[in-house]
Amino acid sequence: MTKYSSELNSVMKSLGLNHESKLFRYTSRSHINRDQHENEYIKAKKDPHEMIVDTYEGRGHTYMAKQVGSGLAFVIEKVTELESTERVCCEVSLKNILDQGGLVYRVVSQPSYINAIFCTLPLVKVDIDKY
Repeated sequence: MTKYSSELNSVMKSLGLNHESKLFRYTSRSHINRDQHENEYIKAKKDPHEMIVDTYEGRGHTYMAKQVGSGLAFVIEKVTELESTERVCCEVSLKNILDQGGLVYRVVSQPSYINAIFCTLPLVKVDIDKY
């Protein structure tokens, strides 16, 4: 249990997410890394620029994601408009983010039809399930 368990559960419920949810990130293959065991992962951005709603410390105010820490933005379902020949769609497990103590924030800097979230990544990376 984390300091923000109640708030995290509320955010996840409002977004229709649970610990088993899959998240998607469209990225260039050059951003996919491998560890010494050949597991693939994506590194967190140290200076993310998404606008998020902070329901933990910010009590519902909007902030730049970099104010809450390193992390990455994801979409909750695949978005055709984000697909391109230069990018791949990486699938990650929300459980992997939560297990490292990550928090979930609603992103408000995307068009309203794109259901995006920002997740902090205390381990500064998240494993890719598939792409």
